[in-house]
Amino acid sequence: VSCLSITLTDNGDGTTRSQVEQLLIGLTEQGNQSLDGIAGNFSFEWSMGEAMLNHYLTTGKMLPLQDAMSIASKQK
Repeated sequence: VSCLSITLTDNGDGTTRSQVEQLLIGLTEQGNQSLDGIAGNFSFEWSMGEAMLNHYLTTGKMLPLQDAMSIASKQK
């Protein structure tokens, strides 16, 4: 089961703050163990998505995947 919450807040200065929360719950103990093994991957993918979105909102252009991976690697 996955629950995703995205909250956008106006900073009052022409910028927006975003907060993303994801809750993953396995339906069995085996499912929970599987999720434990991939939690780091989700964090890395979210960091990549954040870098890509921030770049697009700032420049109006797509961030190359390799650059997004580099940025996400530095955020670990």
